[in-house]
Amino acid sequence: MIRVFIRQIQRSEHVQEQGRVTLTEQRACADALLRCVLREYYGESAVGLAIARGENGKPYFPGAPEICYNISHAGDYAVLAIGEEPVGVDIEKIRPIHPRVAERYLGNAHLTGREAILAWTKRESYGKFTGEGVFAKDYTLPHVFTELAAPEGYVICVCTASGEVAAAESDFTELDKKNEGS
Repeated sequence: MIRVFIRQIQRSEHVQEQGRVTLTEQRACADALLRCVLREYYGESAVGLAIARGENGKPYFPGAPEICYNISHAGDYAVLAIGEEPVGVDIEKIRPIHPRVAERYLGNAHLTGREAILAWTKRESYGKFTGEGVFAKDYTLPHVFTELAAPEGYVICVCTASGEVAAAESDFTELDKKNEGS
């Protein structure tokens, strides 16, 4: 079973002044989310696991190959999918996509708005699932897409072989309390 966690990124003073979250803040939130979930579900020793990257950048734990995970961030949110089978996850903010971009990357110039973003999140989550990246050429691996409830204005898609995905968890009150003492 893949568990999915979503966390809103805390806005720093800089973000409040500039109006948007930086990539550095998105990554810091995603990393903190990963460490918090590792501690809760896999124990304190998992928090210190070294992260390596595959040929196309997919992260993994060489010291714990049974723990598979993937992270995505967009806008004000970071998402983590974690379990014991390969997984890919993507979150995207719904926004307009030019018809030429939709035709070139999604194969359909008529996709717009939410439909286009859902198609993109499927493509990206599959590329992350396989480790080939968003421009994967081989779509023959058995896979299941699961669209999850997302914050308003966003789309989240998870790709796995089994399709066994738990609903996204977003209340971290108890986890935060446990991790404050660590």
